[in-house]
Amino acid sequence: MKLVPDVHSFLILFALPAATVAALVFVLIEDLRHYRISNRIVLVLVALFVVDAVLRADVPAAVGNVLFGLLMFGLLLIAYRFRAMGGGDVKLLGAAFLSLGMQPSLFFTLAMSVLTLIYAAGAEFGVFPARSGEKGLKIPFGPAIATAWIATIFMIHAR
Repeated sequence: MKLVPDVHSFLILFALPAATVAALVFVLIEDLRHYRISNRIVLVLVALFVVDAVLRADVPAAVGNVLFGLLMFGLLLIAYRFRAMGGGDVKLLGAAFLSLGMQPSLFFTLAMSVLTLIYAAGAEFGVFPARSGEKGLKIPFGPAIATAWIATIFMIHAR
């Protein structure tokens, strides 16, 4: 059963990106407050990808995104193993790479890196919240990941 084209377009072009942005704003706030990214919100983001993939019915693109997301998640587990980032950050990044796919991921990664550096500098000067750790300040990565993901969504939809 095919949806009415206007509803189908509305879901793909507006509703799903808006729901993703709303979930990412929640991630940003929760990670700033509690230094924690809930498994539930990561599952919501993955579910939004699945709905988007089903609505687009582009099997090769969906398979490519899944493979790329799994590859990146595997690489990120190495960072987790060496305590370079927390488990929530790894899961959120895995969901981001799954959802965005390979092509927009360069922009996403650059934006995330710049935002992380800005946050780290701000935390060093007491502008942004941070915690003291064994090796210096610990900052939440969720805000940079979420903001970069939102920026990437806007970049994709601005085309």
